[in-house]
Amino acid sequence: MRERLQRELNLTPEQVAKISPMLDKAAAELHQVRRDTGRRVHEIIGETHQQMAGILTDEQRRKLQQLEERHQRWHHGHGPHEPRPEASPSP
Repeated sequence: MRERLQRELNLTPEQVAKISPMLDKAAAELHQVRRDTGRRVHEIIGETHQQMAGILTDEQRRKLQQLEERHQRWHHGHGPHEPRPEASPSP
């Protein structure tokens, strides 16, 4: 982002020096927001799966578990993520 702003706005070295700490702070804050949001999303999904488990048959629970595992593997292959809380769909 810094390079793009520097290029698009034609920033002077002095401006870059003043803006850089602002961008660093924003990046750190945004990283934390993404971590917190991702963690909460996984919690909600896990809670929902646990609630659903009481309604599903054994076979449906196994399939739900497989879907969850596939989703987890997919996410782990697409960048750094926080570890998921346990969200086993068993009753």
